[in-house]
Amino acid sequence: MQRIYGLLLLLVLGSGLALAQPHSVSLFWEDTANPAGTTYNIYRYVGRCPTSPTFVKLNTSAITAKTYVDLAVQPGVIYSYVATAAVGTAESAYSNCAEATVPSYAPLSLAITGQTTTSVSLSWSASSDATASTAYNVWRALGACSSSSSFTKLTATALAVRTYTDGAVAPGTFCYGVTAVNNGVESTRSNTVQATFASFAPTKLTITVQ
Repeated sequence: MQRIYGLLLLLVLGSGLALAQPHSVSLFWEDTANPAGTTYNIYRYVGRCPTSPTFVKLNTSAITAKTYVDLAVQPGVIYSYVATAAVGTAESAYSNCAEATVPSYAPLSLAITGQTTTSVSLSWSASSDATASTAYNVWRALGACSSSSSFTKLTATALAVRTYTDGAVAPGTFCYGVTAVNNGVESTRSNTVQATFASFAPTKLTITVQ
């Protein structure tokens, strides 16, 4: 029996390899022990690496390269993979198990739809992979939007709707972003927008004449 060593997972989003299913998981592995002509098989389990061998073989023909792309994946799902080596009719034991969690795409077109002196209203569009169960979190950072903005989550519970009003603002500038959540797995943030609130005007101005 021969063995594969060093199975390594890389998650690829929006690869463009399949328009109907834009998500994919790319697998890479090393094989330093097997002879030339060795082929490979990939097995998958839906969930975290199991303690018992309940994997399902994915490839229908032998793999000759040390890479494989799984296009049949869904957002918000954890997948576990193992590989085997085959020399002739003999197949090795499983390699190490590697996991990939597939997040959703980020929400689209975040925009400010209304602003008062004390609040700002936001709306956004669902990504192409959103489902009826997709929820959303709203994030806010103090200051103008930048690559170094430090965001804090505003939503205690993920939203089922694609609108949000932040009424807890103070004079200054705030940056907002939104993430999508599927099965507890969160996407990257959407585009960001910023809102600036002026300082409150002084009150009770009086004139004293001497």
